[in-house]
Amino acid sequence: MKLRELMLLWHWALYTKSWQTEQRLWDEITRRGLTADNPVTELSNWRPLQEIRPYAEDAAWLATVRQYCRTGLFVTRFDPTYPERLAESNQPPLVLFYRGRIDLLDNMTLAVVGGAPGHQLHGNGAAPAG
Repeated sequence: MKLRELMLLWHWALYTKSWQTEQRLWDEITRRGLTADNPVTELSNWRPLQEIRPYAEDAAWLATVRQYCRTGLFVTRFDPTYPERLAESNQPPLVLFYRGRIDLLDNMTLAVVGGAPGHQLHGNGAAPAG
């Protein structure tokens, strides 16, 4: 298994955890100077990987991860198509799922800061500024 696959497995296995769990993995990868093509064995002595060991040893989980990797419908912080501005944010996700043209994120930016209850929306679907 390569580190890019590990990122997807980590994300799915620990999806209910906070952002900090993904950040721990990324910090360790960058501290060691690893790339997407490095084998997971480069991190075999890193204790937090034990949290996902049951998933990594489950053939069905691994098959799902590898099948999804072939779809190409996600990017990781390793990928050159990962949005640069998102990577610079204070909590960039390790894995970003998408549909359509990811290159549009280089030209457009959308920020969702919160939500308004449906009854507060106006005709164009936007809440009033202010």
